[in-house]
Amino acid sequence: MLNFWAGRDAGSTGSLSPTSIKEANEQVQYMHARILDLEQRIREQTELLARRDQQHTANFRRLEHEKNLALSALQFDLRRSEERCSNLEKIIKEKDMNMAFLLHRCSYLDEAASYAPVLEQLTLCLTNAFSAQPPKVNTVKPTTRMTAIDGNGGATGRQISQQLGECCPLVNECHEVAVKKHTKNS
Repeated sequence: MLNFWAGRDAGSTGSLSPTSIKEANEQVQYMHARILDLEQRIREQTELLARRDQQHTANFRRLEHEKNLALSALQFDLRRSEERCSNLEKIIKEKDMNMAFLLHRCSYLDEAASYAPVLEQLTLCLTNAFSAQPPKVNTVKPTTRMTAIDGNGGATGRQISQQLGECCPLVNECHEVAVKKHTKNS
């Protein structure tokens, strides 16, 4: 760099030489061009930063909007899933109650089914009894066993069922099943 004040410092009072003026002007022009170039670069970088800032702001707003939309959709799905779970829990509770009721009824049906063989034998016995031809009966003297059923009220239910059991084995089976059920429930 040329120091155009150098002549003053040296004690000269005269004017500057044309070459020093020319060099000073060239240096000023160079500095001016350099300043303009730097100012232009600063403006370009400022504009670039402003555009990037706008893009980042727009991207941030877009991402925030997308996040809010996704969050709203997830909250809606969550509410819908919770409602569905609640409805399914109600359905499960109703089905559990219905199943308990049906199991209770099933126990009665199982008990009734346990009588099926006895009822079949009784039905067969009754069918045979009603379809049989009346036999020719010889008069019989009452025995000691038959005296319990004399109509005087002297026979107990057990005695009667024992005497009937001797006549029809199915009566004994019915009596045994009834006794088992009675002792089981007691």
